[in-house]
Amino acid sequence: MSAQKISRRVRILRTAERMFAQHGFESVGMREIAAQAEVSVALLTYHFETKDNLYREIFRDRSEVLDRRLSLLESVVFDRPDTIAQIVAAFIDPQMELRATPEGLAFAQLLAREATDPSSNARGIIAEFYDPLAFEFIAALQRARPDLSADTVRWNYLFGVSALSMLSVDDRALRLGVNPELTVDETGTILKEFLVAGLTA
Repeated sequence: MSAQKISRRVRILRTAERMFAQHGFESVGMREIAAQAEVSVALLTYHFETKDNLYREIFRDRSEVLDRRLSLLESVVFDRPDTIAQIVAAFIDPQMELRATPEGLAFAQLLAREATDPSSNARGIIAEFYDPLAFEFIAALQRARPDLSADTVRWNYLFGVSALSMLSVDDRALRLGVNPELTVDETGTILKEFLVAGLTA
């Protein structure tokens, strides 16, 4: 594939990603995406055929974050006092690194929207791309906390997902008085401390 085609494809993906993050899947059409990406509708459909395919390709294109999380999880050393902290860092850090760029932040917002949208079950994005990793993290937490019931561990994982998703709802945080000058690293540290405290209580 030529550099020009790669560039156009990436431009389409990042444009669609931003638009879906801002307006939701149902509210964005292929013609609007083509116009914003400055490509023809014919080119857009040539690359992706349908809006569903384009939407799914955004998540596939961002799968390096999932790979990074899994790689960090596989490097966790168990039977240490900081095992839970290692697991939490493997879960949080790659997503926070993604949020450090405007494009990455748009994807984080899209992911939060998809994870909380009741209609998302029909699309199956979370089930396909995120549930397999969820089971890996749940298994790691169960190994680290064998004293907890399986349901407690599962709910703790889901509470962690919810807390991470809330970071993408920036306006509410500001309305509640969160310091807007906090860096991504500072926010990530607060979140990790919160999750570690809950998982080690």
